[in-house]
Amino acid sequence: MYRLTQDNFHADLPGAFALVPHQPAGPQVGDLLAGAGTKILSEGRVLLLGGVLCIAVAWLAAQLQPGLRK
Repeated sequence: MYRLTQDNFHADLPGAFALVPHQPAGPQVGDLLAGAGTKILSEGRVLLLGGVLCIAVAWLAAQLQPGLRK
């Protein structure tokens, strides 16, 4: 990430990483669901379904929390 960032932004990168909480269970849960989904659907359809679900959850959150839309 440091290679792709302009030199004047290098001091800000550690702050960006601090904003994202480290939750190691997240990727494993996603891997489990994707692996289980491929038993029923093809990999492409599982990826598409995951993307659609992400958009749907983001839309729902925006509807329930009007401050997110601003």
